[in-house]
Amino acid sequence: MESVDAGIVRTYRLYPVIVQHYTVYAALAQKVSALALREQVQSRDVFDLKLLMDAGGAERPLPVKAAENLNAAIENALAVDYDAFAGQLLAYLEPEYQEHYGRREAWNEIQEQVVNGLEALRQ
Repeated sequence: MESVDAGIVRTYRLYPVIVQHYTVYAALAQKVSALALREQVQSRDVFDLKLLMDAGGAERPLPVKAAENLNAAIENALAVDYDAFAGQLLAYLEPEYQEHYGRREAWNEIQEQVVNGLEALRQ
């Protein structure tokens, strides 16, 4: 765990408190397992993986437990269609992002990037 970025505290006008959170690497490993092991696959897991990968979370090898779930995570990432994404997540994004991600092609790109990133973690 590491300290919360001071910019976040300023942006949201929070009182300076000590809050711990997962590193990007730990969050990515946890999200891989969540995507692989959920009974009902959630589009937010795929979307979160994209954000975590963009933040550098895939720059280190996964812990063994998460690595064991890679095949199922890839399979489940491919199983989430655009309609599920639009129904589960799109409305919760900031308006400027809704316009961009409100396209089927954008979801296809996210899926492709996440699957490619997960496949790279297998090596």
